Amino acid sequence: MHTLSSGLLKVALCAIACLALDFPFETLAQPPRASSAAQLTTAAERADFCTQMREAATPAERQAIAQKWHETMIARAAEQGVELPPGMRDHQPMMGDGSGMHMGMGMNCGPGAAGTGKSSSSGAAGLPVAQNRGIAYVTGGVGQDEVAAMRSVASGYSMRARFSTSTGEFVSGVSVRLSQADGKLIFAATSDGPYLYAQVPPGHYRLSATLNGVERSRRVDIPPRGGVNVAMMWPAERPGSGG
Repeated sequence: MHTLSSGLLKVALCAIACLALDFPFETLAQPPRASSAAQLTTAAERADFCTQMREAATPAERQAIAQKWHETMIARAAEQGVELPPGMRDHQPMMGDGSGMHMGMGMNCGPGAAGTGKSSSSGAAGLPVAQNRGIAYVTGGVGQDEVAAMRSVASGYSMRARFSTSTGEFVSGVSVRLSQADGKLIFAATSDGPYLYAQVPPGHYRLSATLNGVERSRRVDIPPRGGVNVAMMWPAERPGSGG
């Protein structure tokens, strides 16, 4: 009887040992992972970040703001004992070409982002769709995800405007006004990024776009089918020019 009990005990211990070899104990030691900036910051902090990004005059200023935010996220994660996912942990540089102004770090500063004060519905690709004078529009392009989303819905908008400097740096905060031939204003909005797409009825219009007090205008002809792409550019700010 003693021999039988000893044998069963050995079998049980062997089974436990075998299970222990296959069990990923390292998973128990891994800290929880933060999936978004909302888990590490307050709504007021995120709104302030988006405001700073939109008001920044140059890519260098936006890069400095993004870097400070990135450092804040790392510090908060350390304080709370959580791990940042790769997209938030690895700070990526701002872009000044067709790929958009990338911030990373799980942030979205589109027109429907928390704290921006805009009321809008969510359309295709999750982009907030706003309305002005009965014309639906979307605006954004701050971050690669937003750029991809804007491109995915572009065919649904008859006027697709892009705003940049003459050297290719994207700009935001552009005041956009669209008027009929008789001068009647039919649409007005301010861009939350380098892109603004609007569902403008077919016709002939005057598009005016103002950035930092400098206005650009041109005639825009919206066809009955399809749409038009409009590029509006401003001179690049000279280093040390201020303002």
